[in-house]
Amino acid sequence: MLKFTKMHGLGNDFVVIDAIDQIINLQQQQISFLADRKYGIGCDQVLIIEQSLDPSADFNYRIFNADGSEVEHCGNGARCVVEYLYAYKQIAKPAIKLKIKNRILTGTKSKNGIDINMGQPQFTPDAIPFIHAQNQDNIYPLKINDELITCGVVSMGNPHVCIKLEHSSALDKLPHLKHIALLLQNSPYFPQSVNVNFFVKVDADNIRLVTYERGCGFTLACGTGACATVCYAISQSLLKDSAWVNVPGGKLHIAWDKTSNDVILSGSAVSVFQGQLCNLIP
Repeated sequence: MLKFTKMHGLGNDFVVIDAIDQIINLQQQQISFLADRKYGIGCDQVLIIEQSLDPSADFNYRIFNADGSEVEHCGNGARCVVEYLYAYKQIAKPAIKLKIKNRILTGTKSKNGIDINMGQPQFTPDAIPFIHAQNQDNIYPLKINDELITCGVVSMGNPHVCIKLEHSSALDKLPHLKHIALLLQNSPYFPQSVNVNFFVKVDADNIRLVTYERGCGFTLACGTGACATVCYAISQSLLKDSAWVNVPGGKLHIAWDKTSNDVILSGSAVSVFQGQLCNLIP
């Protein structure tokens, strides 16, 4: 009998499982079943909250894509986990620290919903990982299957490619964007695959973004993708130090504090329903 909470951040939807009060031992096939929209509950990612063994964090937080693979980071998921902890675990602390694979996040309530300190962006190929000599301008023309793809790379604890498009209409050509994303995700340049972000600068304070996530495909919002893309755009002098990111599911606000080098992600986190699943495939 598996208890769960269905949540979403701007339509990026999650099955949140509280492993603090119930014993959880899910296999990859079972996680994929939970994420299936026809036979399971349906979600982009399954999120598992655990007690932390690290004294510097309040809770441990694990992220699994719809294909059952475990990944390093999910910003929209982090907002939902923080909201869950405030709403259902009666956490009274003004800030909650979450341990993920390679960093500790801090979440707080704000006028925009939930703010998450996402940590620091990294731009070196080794941090992605990206098999390529470093270009100081972070502009890489990659030839894959006779197609030339120009992109930048950013890690927010997970790998991202950022591709600037000139016109908003290009973001509507989803079959073409999927084709480009799959070329990058399956190329030897990215041994752990990569999340692919296509963006257009609207003005000095706004961008439009569509993200094709590894293990999920197109999602209505990607928090780490929004952070990576804003940081990349700032580094390319396209934006100042913050921006609103217009994604298919709504708007996120991203601010990059150049003093601390931390990135703050702000946006809504919504509980949809709670339930329990009686049977899981073996």
